[in-house]
Amino acid sequence: MGRRFPDANLTIRVDPDTVMWARVRALQRRTSISQVIRRCLEAYAGIPDGWKQGLPLPWESAPDPEHPLAPEDR
Repeated sequence: MGRRFPDANLTIRVDPDTVMWARVRALQRRTSISQVIRRCLEAYAGIPDGWKQGLPLPWESAPDPEHPLAPEDR
C-alpha cells in the first residue's frame, strides 16, 4: 500500500452568514461543516471509493497505454 500522509488542515475565508446557515443545515442533518467540506473535496478530487482500502495512489500507478492523451498532456 502507498504511503499515507497525515491529515492536512485547510483554512478558507467564508462570509459569516454563509457559515451560520451551513452550520444550521449541517446540524439538521446530524453532520458537521467539516464533514460536508471533506466530502465535497473528495468528490472534486475524484477520489475512488476504495482508495482508502488499499488502492494505489494515482501518482504511483503505471500510465494507462489506452489513455487518449499523451503522458506529457496529462
